[in-house]
Amino acid sequence: AASASARLTYTGRSADFSQRTSGTADLSARKARTRQPAIVAISASGNGRVAAKLSVKLSERAKIAQRSAPTQPYVEQRCRDSSSRTASGGVVLHRLSRGQVEVRWAFPHATFVVCPGPAGVGKRLAATMKRIIPASRLTAARVTLSLSGTTPFRQGIYSGSYRWRASVTLTRS
Repeated sequence: AASASARLTYTGRSADFSQRTSGTADLSARKARTRQPAIVAISASGNGRVAAKLSVKLSERAKIAQRSAPTQPYVEQRCRDSSSRTASGGVVLHRLSRGQVEVRWAFPHATFVVCPGPAGVGKRLAATMKRIIPASRLTAARVTLSLSGTTPFRQGIYSGSYRWRASVTLTRS
């Protein structure tokens, strides 16, 4: 089983305050209902990858306010879009010293495609999207690997936060 969610929330303001923008991009992913099993490739050293075909839902919302002069009121526009697609994703495992394994995010990221907003935030923050577990946990008959967190970001005129949560359950057959 595999599931993940991510949310990118931001606000932005131009230097002359003529435009302000705010919005959210949401992603939810679940293992697709398919006969194709997840690909689990873990070497004896503990390095590997768990990848599955996913059903992904993306939703984005933004509010753009503009004004022609500092004394004029803001004129607001709204942007909304949602889409569904299939993708591949999961977690990457990397063996560390002292019997530990690092679990890293390898799911798709929440991003803006149609509405204006920061681009590529999730990919730049991917290095922080990890967790360290004891390698002995991988020997169990049923293992649930979970990742979650929140981190702030700043990109150009935009600032905000990126929140993620993922769960991958592995069972021995």
